[in-house]
Order: sequence, then structure tokens, then C-alpha cells
Amino acid sequence: MIQRYRFVLEAIATVLIAGIIGVLIAFYGRIIGPKEQPTPVVINEVYFAYLANDPAPHQWIELYNNRVSEWMRLQGWRLETSQGQVRLPEMLLPPQGYAIVASSREQFLTDHPGYPGLVVSPLEAWPGLDPRNDFLILRNAQGDPVDALNWGQASGGPGDVRLWNNPAFAPGGGVPWLLNKDKTVRNDHSLERKVVGRDLDLPQDFMRQPFPSPGTVNPPATTRAAQLLLIDWTNVASFAGGILLWVAFVYVALIARRFEALTHQRTFWQAMLVAPSGILVYNIIQAYGFLSRGAMNDREKWWGFSFLFGSALLCTVLAYIFRRRARRILEG
Repeated sequence: MIQRYRFVLEAIATVLIAGIIGVLIAFYGRIIGPKEQPTPVVINEVYFAYLANDPAPHQWIELYNNRVSEWMRLQGWRLETSQGQVRLPEMLLPPQGYAIVASSREQFLTDHPGYPGLVVSPLEAWPGLDPRNDFLILRNAQGDPVDALNWGQASGGPGDVRLWNNPAFAPGGGVPWLLNKDKTVRNDHSLERKVVGRDLDLPQDFMRQPFPSPGTVNPPATTRAAQLLLIDWTNVASFAGGILLWVAFVYVALIARRFEALTHQRTFWQAMLVAPSGILVYNIIQAYGFLSRGAMNDREKWWGFSFLFGSALLCTVLAYIFRRRARRILEG
């Protein structure tokens, strides 16, 4: 009997070690970190004017020149959305300088009086950005994509750009980042790069900015090392910890099974064996969200945490029942 349980534990340990190795391999690109793309000009911030009755005239895009000592001439460049393409006027971007592409230059200067930087408008009528689901692509004079991003479940993108799969930000939904004086959710924020100009071609390059800031620097909240420690490695540790916790509950269920065989008292060990399955479901959802877009979106959080809470509640109840029965038998 002891040998049989020893075999079961060794099998579980083998599966656990193999799973951790698999997770580390799967997360390798996140742990080591992808190389920063040498993108000369990036889309640094996008403002949607979500709360405006007519958002399109208030929308703007902030471009940033990543070159340290080189001026960038944007001649024949275009912006593309799901509604089509618009040509940009010729402009010169200074090294590490900004340019605002506003759907309406006059409206932008009305919204931001005294703005000292470069402000231009497209040569054609601005088609507008859908605040919930859309993409934005910056193309050079040859039509090649220079930079791109999307939000929500954008679809219908061109074949030469890979869109992110439902990234974990959307201007019109999700966690309230700012409350107005009436304590209602204010969604009038932008998408801005966490670190100015840094382009890893990942959704986590961007954050939802509750204070849109055209032409100003958003200082990085963390260094790359801190991001690895607080985000990437933390996700790996969370996944591995969930697997270990599941194994621990399975081990307790096997103990309860042995106890039932010796005392002929029902311990509900079968339920104890199934109860921690919610931990595995949460881990799978977490791993999918992290690998596909860098974080779980709101729907995945609701499902994942619901399974995790239900599993924890069931495990607690069953462990309490087992403890009471074991204590009564051992003390009686």
C-alpha cells in the first residue's frame, strides 16, 4: 500500500516538474523580454474623446520621433483605421520630438489653448476611431507599416499587420480609472505608451491614461528590471504556485481516502479530489491571458476569479468536515 502511494506521489511530482519546465519554456519570451524594436516613429498616444457627443472632431494621435539626433521627414505618410486611410501633410519631426495629428486642428487648439507644439490635420476627412474596437496603423510613403496598435476585438485588419487578440484595455469599458465629482465612471482617457517611444510590439507597451497629455512626457512607472520582477516573474510564480496548491489539495484528498479506508468513516475524499480543479481552471485562464496579450481582460478575470473563489470555498468546507471527523475519531 505504501509503495502504491509512493508511486502516486512520484507521478504527481513528475507531472509537476514537467509542468513547471513547460511553463518556463512557454514564458521564455516574456521572462527574457523581447528585443526593443528600432521603430523610428511611433504612435505614442491616442485620444478617443469617448464622452463627447461627436467624438471624431476631438480625436487626436500623438507621434514621437525615436531618433536621438536625427530629424525625421514624414512625406507621403498615412494613417489607417478600420474605416480607411488618410494622408498626412509633410512634416519634420525633431529628434525625440512630438507631433499631434488632430482630426481637426482648430478643434484641438480650442480644446488645448496655447499648445506650443506641432499640430497638423490629415489631408482628407478624418474617418474617426471607434473607441471600443478599432486599429490604428502608421504607414510610410512606401505603404509599409511603421507602427500599429489595436484595442478591443478589432477585426478586418490588413494582412501585413498582426493585430493583438483582444488586448486587456478598452477605452469604453473595464476598471474605472477616474471618478468625476458625481462619482460616476469617467472613461474619457487615452492610450499612452508606458515608456515614451519604447516599442516591444506588445499590448503592455500601452496603458490607459486617465489624464491625456498631448506632447508631454509620461515618465515610466517602472524600469524594465522592475517590470520583469513585478509583472513577468510574478505571473510565472503565480502560475507555479497555483499548480503547487492544487497538488497539495490532491495530497490531502489521498490522505482522506486512506483515513476512510482505515476507519470506515466517510471523508468525502472524492469531492476533495475534485474541489481544487477551479485552481487549475484559473491557472489556464491566467496563462492564456498572459501569453496572448500580457494580462487578463475583464471577462477572463471574472471567470478566473469565480472559479478560484468557488474552488477555495469548496476546499475550505470539505477540509473543515474532514478535520471534525478525524478529530472526533482520534479523540474518541
